[in-house]
Amino acid sequence: MAKKKRLRFRFGLMTLLSAVTVFCVWLGYQAEQTRCQREAVESLSRSNAIHVVYDYEADPDSGENDKPGVPQWLLNIFGKDFFYDVEFVSANYFFHPADEARLARLSDLPKLKRFELVASSLSNRGLESIASATSLEELVFVQVEFADEPGLSTLSHLENLQTLTVFKCDGITLAELAQFDSSPIQELSLHWFADEPGALASGIQGFGSLQRLSLNSISLGHADFAALAKLPSLTRLELDNFSCSEEALRILNESPSLETIHVRTNVSNQTAGEARAKQQRLRELLPDKNVTFY
Repeated sequence: MAKKKRLRFRFGLMTLLSAVTVFCVWLGYQAEQTRCQREAVESLSRSNAIHVVYDYEADPDSGENDKPGVPQWLLNIFGKDFFYDVEFVSANYFFHPADEARLARLSDLPKLKRFELVASSLSNRGLESIASATSLEELVFVQVEFADEPGLSTLSHLENLQTLTVFKCDGITLAELAQFDSSPIQELSLHWFADEPGALASGIQGFGSLQRLSLNSISLGHADFAALAKLPSLTRLELDNFSCSEEALRILNESPSLETIHVRTNVSNQTAGEARAKQQRLRELLPDKNVTFY
């Protein structure tokens, strides 16, 4: 009886050596990335003002406390920096002295997506450190003093930046936003700028990818509303603590892309009837938009 032939997979010595070489190169690269991230986390964490969040952890605002999915024995051998990436770094200096030098380690976090800086003075050196984290998708600045020129525009080359929030910061103007006209920013939140009416128009007119814009305590004029109406991708606008003419609102109503306008009405000095009348008038001036209030 004839014996059945068995299929055998044969690998040559060169194939085996090539596979081992590729694996060793990958392992060496991974080990180097792990070392750089671990040392960066250790350096950043020495400051009580800095909080580091890994990708397996929940957003700190959610109140959840996720645990690593990798078995503990593997974490004990390789460390969590071998398996997980740092995605979020928050530096809050409200109750701690600012330490700008530590920000240089952000460049050693290759998967960093979000950075938040609160209550600090920021020089060009610090801005360049932030700009070195080229994977950033979201930046938040709260009560930050930009000490040097060109200030915020140092970050304009971040190719992955999608969300930018600037809250009550000193040393920058709305006109500086013009440096971001080629960036892919989709969401922009601006609060407490002292610029004159018309400044927003010069800074924002090139934001072709902007979909959501929040404005709080910013002086707005006809030119600003005209610029907003021309933004091709803007679908949602949030307005807080603002004043404008009825003609300016009619201009805004002509925007072909804008769908929703979310308005905060100041009712502290108004009766309930006056507030309702104001809301009704806004809806009449913006008949083509979904106008909501809060």
